[in-house]
Amino acid sequence: MSKKMLVIAPHADDEVLGCAGAIQHYKKEGYEIFVNIVSNRILNHTIDKEHIVNTKKCTEEVAKLLGIKNVSYCDLNDEQLDNRLIDIIVPLEAVINNVNPNIVFVPNITDTDQDHRSVANACLVACRSISTVFSYEIPGPSIDFQPNYYLDIEQYFNLKITAMEKYSDEWRTYPHPRSPEGIKVVAQYRGIQSGFNYAEAYKLIKHNEKSMNK
Repeated sequence: MSKKMLVIAPHADDEVLGCAGAIQHYKKEGYEIFVNIVSNRILNHTIDKEHIVNTKKCTEEVAKLLGIKNVSYCDLNDEQLDNRLIDIIVPLEAVINNVNPNIVFVPNITDTDQDHRSVANACLVACRSISTVFSYEIPGPSIDFQPNYYLDIEQYFNLKITAMEKYSDEWRTYPHPRSPEGIKVVAQYRGIQSGFNYAEAYKLIKHNEKSMNK
């Protein structure tokens, strides 16, 4: 039976910011990689269909670059994910049932971004049958993130930056955390904590050893 890893991202680019290194690590370990993008970005509090289409094109380019097997979309609207949790839980349950992953990476439940928090809470329900679940860090919103699991991403760091470059609309200038320099600082800081030059940090929510190798 194949091993599968699923990344649940509130927005397109969160899968890169939080898990680009993990995607490469687990792919090297023989996992098939799946990504779900929960919401479509709203520009200036308005739905922009052209922007949604263009962003999905960027996501598919990122998937090809990182070796992601499949990307799915819940097509919910950001800025509205905190209205009704069940509207997130139901499509995420369908994604999880379809992929049947061994490992799931989910947003951090204490992020300052309300979309991240809403998706994280929904994931606690939708992932109740998954034995290995990690939450990931997004530079900026995850200001009080307290990791207990680290991955050495030195060999993948440049690829992570290249993947983020696909989302050119999301780049900001330093000292914004969503800048090349900001991402590097965070990776180096997590590396200092864990004895690596560059690291991604995660919080292990729950784990069953069999689930990672079945």
